Amino acid sequence: MDEPRAKYTLWHLADIAILRGEYDLAKKYYQEANDYSSKSGNQAQENIYIQVHDGWLALITGELEKSRQTYEALFKVLKEMQWDEFAGFTMGRYGLVLFHSGQIEEARNYFEKSIAQMEKVGGQNNTDVSWYGLAEVERVAGNFPAATRHYQRSLFLRNKLQEYIHFPEIFDSLAKLFLLQNDFVQSARWFGCSDALRKKFGIVIPPVDRPDYDKHLDLLKSKMSTEEFESAWEEGAKIHMNAAVALALQGYEP
Repeated sequence: MDEPRAKYTLWHLADIAILRGEYDLAKKYYQEANDYSSKSGNQAQENIYIQVHDGWLALITGELEKSRQTYEALFKVLKEMQWDEFAGFTMGRYGLVLFHSGQIEEARNYFEKSIAQMEKVGGQNNTDVSWYGLAEVERVAGNFPAATRHYQRSLFLRNKLQEYIHFPEIFDSLAKLFLLQNDFVQSARWFGCSDALRKKFGIVIPPVDRPDYDKHLDLLKSKMSTEEFESAWEEGAKIHMNAAVALALQGYEP
């Protein structure tokens, strides 16, 4: 296998390992890919890819300060290179670091800048992470209609790009949204739906998201009888993925 193809293959293997919760294996694959990158003629661009992967893995595993430092260093390089689309892409991931660090308004600012930057250069289809992050900000702020619209926008884009592997995190967020609006049955259904999809895909909830997931699930269980909770959960688990997407996108206009 030639070097570029081997590098891209290793990146994909690392991404799969992250989704499965195999973080040490992901580090191994990224390092092997980095070894190929070190032989590339365009070293500046290859270093950017290395930093992106380092920052993302640190975020997923909850190493927020490491992820923050990596992305902040990356911004300086991207500014010098005037790589606007990739800068917009990176702003969205940096927004997630800020969000998980409790810097909600700062996160909002970066998500909004990311979307504007990507749309400016024609990268609208790659704004799904930023729309999801903006939805999370609105959920925490208690602005549920805006949160719903932004979750729908993210889901619409991910469905358009066939990024089905990311559906469970959006369905988890919808479950939290219904819980906060005291619709406990719908909340349990969405939690059941996301759990079933994760099992089908063989993926896990990343460490950075686990505390918030557990907090909301425990709260939901405290609001329902065991029988009600399990019944609603099973109903959600039986919903076909396409039906779940259609349900989540009800009323959405692109």
